[in-house]
Amino acid sequence: MKRTILTLAISTTLFAQAEAAEHRLAFSKAAELEIFVEHPDNQPWCSESLSLRFQGNGATNSKTVTDIMPKLGVLIGRECPQATDANWQSVNPTNESIAEGSANAADQWQLNIATGYGVTPKQQTTNQPADAIASTEPASPNASSEPAVPASPQNVPAVRDDSTQQQAVAEKIQPEQLSSGSEDVADVRAEKDETTPPTPENQAGHVAETEDEPAQKQKAIQAESQKPSFAINGWQPRSSIETIKETSFSLPIKDQNNCIFNTNYDLKVDAEFIRGTSSNLTCNPLGLIEGEGSFHISRTDGQNLGTIEAEFSYGLPFIGGKPKFEIQKITGRNLYAHIGSDESAKVHYLLEIPRANNGAWNLKRANLLALTENEALFRDVKLIDPLVRQGIDLMPKPTSIETRRVSFVALTSIAEALKGETVSSDHLLYSVRLSRKRNSPLWSFNLQQAKNHLFEREYREAQAAKREQERLEREERLAKERAHQQKIRKLQELARTEQNNLQHYEEIAKRPPQELRNSWVHETDYDFLDRSEYTRLVQGAEREWRQIVHIDGEDDGIWQIDFPYHAQLNSDQQLSNGWYQVTGMVSLDAKRADSDGLPLTRITASQTKPCNDRQCLENFDPVSVMQAQLNDLEWTPLKAQATIDKLNSGELD
Repeated sequence: MKRTILTLAISTTLFAQAEAAEHRLAFSKAAELEIFVEHPDNQPWCSESLSLRFQGNGATNSKTVTDIMPKLGVLIGRECPQATDANWQSVNPTNESIAEGSANAADQWQLNIATGYGVTPKQQTTNQPADAIASTEPASPNASSEPAVPASPQNVPAVRDDSTQQQAVAEKIQPEQLSSGSEDVADVRAEKDETTPPTPENQAGHVAETEDEPAQKQKAIQAESQKPSFAINGWQPRSSIETIKETSFSLPIKDQNNCIFNTNYDLKVDAEFIRGTSSNLTCNPLGLIEGEGSFHISRTDGQNLGTIEAEFSYGLPFIGGKPKFEIQKITGRNLYAHIGSDESAKVHYLLEIPRANNGAWNLKRANLLALTENEALFRDVKLIDPLVRQGIDLMPKPTSIETRRVSFVALTSIAEALKGETVSSDHLLYSVRLSRKRNSPLWSFNLQQAKNHLFEREYREAQAAKREQERLEREERLAKERAHQQKIRKLQELARTEQNNLQHYEEIAKRPPQELRNSWVHETDYDFLDRSEYTRLVQGAEREWRQIVHIDGEDDGIWQIDFPYHAQLNSDQQLSNGWYQVTGMVSLDAKRADSDGLPLTRITASQTKPCNDRQCLENFDPVSVMQAQLNDLEWTPLKAQATIDKLNSGELD
């Protein structure tokens, strides 16, 4: 695999090691400038007064040195908090002194020029691109060229909890971000003091002392305050260390220095028979592989299982770019990394980095994500364009010309993606393809080819609301139609019934009242030859009953009948002594006997109508008979005909 070195490379192997009496504090490859701290042999480089030396082509330019000094002061404040002032000199490539002066913490480490450079340059106030300052770690002349091994490399978050000592070291090496206006961010990394050979004892002592120093505590507070303070749908960025701590790996592999390469490889052999060998890689304070190099995996029987060349960070391999970001989540297919946030717009920028075939995380195929709940950002091109460009500026610079297309996706929730699931279209806001020409570092995009998921979703929702409204209106219309049809059917049925009733009424009208009365009466006869019906009444059954009766009194709310035979009558109507036409149900009370010694007859009336006499003929005119038969005292031939006419006319209301 061909590897390309970034312009801002951070590696201790790229530069010659310094003498023991000098400590290379930092360098800027872009500015061609190295910064050394000169100090006595066998003494720490850090003291109250520092002696700085600017060396390289950049040292001949007063503006370069002037611009870089305040940034360097931040690094000094972090790595040597007891330093209060410094004397400096600039030397040209032939090591000739060309300028010298001083700087102090009280003046924010502004450069004071005593001699050289002609005149003292004024402090710059306009926004200028910031040079990247990266540290190097020169070892003492007696130090081994092998990568340094941490005191407790076995304490790897992916395997076990890391110690407090390692956590302190991890906090110490976090990059301090300095910027000049809104331009490029300068990445400054600390350099360890290795003027004395490290031992586990003095290493532990250094960590403990660092943890107790107020300046280190203040630094931790400042680092914490730099984290984004807002959450999007409950999600907020965290540090890579926090992510690695909670992530499990199925096969962590150690190299010859006991540095961990975290993998989920399935090598079809027990882990105890796996061996790892790294080249040009070091351990971070957590015992995890760091740097740009290769990692070779083999079996104890000598079988080669493969070699991966990559840029390693926190024990994870990356290809196609420098992993300068905070790792947020590792799923089966993707790694999600936080690369920056916009506090004012409430946007978090992330990379969705796919896994390559060799298990490395492929920055060449990474997607750029913008996580926000601010939907208004994607309604106006004046807001969309700078938002996309800001994300591009935060992306790691590609190391390969193969990286020519990237997808930008804005979304409101990343919860599904972090679970390894497909993001719902309801959470998408905007997407556009970023591209760049061959061998060009500049990304471009065409908003005319973008997809505004927000507008599409709102259109879908509007269409869905419209369809729902149409459905409700359709259902209401159908309900009215069904009610109308039901009303028609009911009226048709009623008209047929009334037609039959009128025909029956005409037949009744032809018969005399005496005949109608006799046909109306319905009694339960006592038949010695067939006693089944009477027996069922004795056993508690009820039968329909119609008769002309005479009431001769009341006993405890029960009317007493003396004609046509002794019986008791229950009625909800207010009655009195006299003749009545009664319709109801009859039953027998086997426990009580009437005056004839037979089971007492009980009548439950549903309808009672007074009569003038025993014949009761006045109640047997055709209309009265129909009303009695229909149990509808409101029925008349005129009403029946009106119902029929209403159906024929079509007037249903």
